[in-house]
Amino acid sequence: MPPLTPTRRRVAIFNDSASTLSTMANWCEMHGHGVFTAQVSHMAMPHLTVERLVLANRPEVIVYDLAMPYESAWDFLEMMRLLPALAGIPFVLTTNNKAALESVVGPTRTLQVTGKPDDRNELLRAIDTAAVHSGA
Repeated sequence: MPPLTPTRRRVAIFNDSASTLSTMANWCEMHGHGVFTAQVSHMAMPHLTVERLVLANRPEVIVYDLAMPYESAWDFLEMMRLLPALAGIPFVLTTNNKAALESVVGPTRTLQVTGKPDDRNELLRAIDTAAVHSGA
């Protein structure tokens, strides 16, 4: 696998789990990325809150962790992709059980993140790849 690049990115991480948010944010910050996080389940009007956060923080990449219930997490992802403020910002999709997610929504390009050290490196590579391919 290619080495991780030292490029600093502005990364938004959206998730329902406070511990997952903290872990992913720590991984990214340890590698020089500027990170802001939001726990989706704590948002009164998630679509408006996400849009406001993105406009205020201007991330280059959005990491969204698809958690159970997968149907509603997938629906929220589809809603986020329609928000004008998020147009052109690449997403890195993660989940802790890719097989279960795909049994509900079909094949995806989601990265399975289970907390292993290799997961951290894969996530960081995915962030860099998404940013580079978007021109960020």
